[in-house]
Amino acid sequence: MEKPQLKPDFDPPVLVLTTCGDGDLATRLAGVLVKERLVACAQVLAPVRSHYHWQGELCEQSEVPLHLKTRQSLVEPLRERLEALHDYDVPEFLVLICSGASPSYGAWLRQETRK
Repeated sequence: MEKPQLKPDFDPPVLVLTTCGDGDLATRLAGVLVKERLVACAQVLAPVRSHYHWQGELCEQSEVPLHLKTRQSLVEPLRERLEALHDYDVPEFLVLICSGASPSYGAWLRQETRK
């Protein structure tokens, strides 16, 4: 059986997950990243309680999740920009490739992000 070939211009939508220490930073980041067209949409979610180890200490704190919707080709410029703007030493940056986006949503996402 022959392996399916992807189109050379295939640039799938991705969802980037990050968190911020407060809603103000999450809102500022969302505004900058949408304005700069690194993401088509940024969603600031309700605060959550995060539990983790940091520098040998067990930590618990309130954080605000931020979902960023973009294209795979913009992941690296988005990561660089987010790291430059974020106040965490090591901001969360998880990338999920979205395989089931509707054609119309994918077209909108490509239109609203950098070429």
